[in-house]
Amino acid sequence: SFNRLILISFINNAAAVATLFLFPLMMNRAFHLSAVRIGFIICMVSIISFLISFMIRKTAWFMSNEKLMFISIVMQLIGFCVLAFFGMPSIIMAIIGLFLIYSSYSTLTVIINLEIPQHLEREKAAMGLGLYNLINFLGMSFGPSMSSRILGIYTNFAFVLQSFAVLLIVSLLLFLVGRKNSQL
Repeated sequence: SFNRLILISFINNAAAVATLFLFPLMMNRAFHLSAVRIGFIICMVSIISFLISFMIRKTAWFMSNEKLMFISIVMQLIGFCVLAFFGMPSIIMAIIGLFLIYSSYSTLTVIINLEIPQHLEREKAAMGLGLYNLINFLGMSFGPSMSSRILGIYTNFAFVLQSFAVLLIVSLLLFLVGRKNSQL
């Protein structure tokens, strides 16, 4: 349903933008990388993820959006786990975790953008898309603010990343419950 999709999108946006806030701090603390190097890493991962999103749109022709959505949420969850558990000791693992998060973010955004119009009545489409965009922006502001608050209290990057992994598990459960309800 529409509500389930916008909640999944909220969590997706919160998690992705929180990573944009946390990754540079984490890389500076763990590996003493300069802002330019961290920016270069994020830029390269973002460009590759952007290019992957073009392939995903074509993949939607032969794989259902539901399967792609499930794979994307699981990939993002794995990315957060890799970043939380292996990101501080290994820069390669941190980059792999970031890549999984950004690739799945791009994929999930494309899929939700394809799905949202199918769940809206024609007369309410403009209002529904407006609400969807508002929820996306709220998610983008919620992610960094929540992560900075948790980081300010616990000063542990792994704990903050694990908190977002829990949110992604909620997102996965929303997806699975919504899928089960639509099949009944």
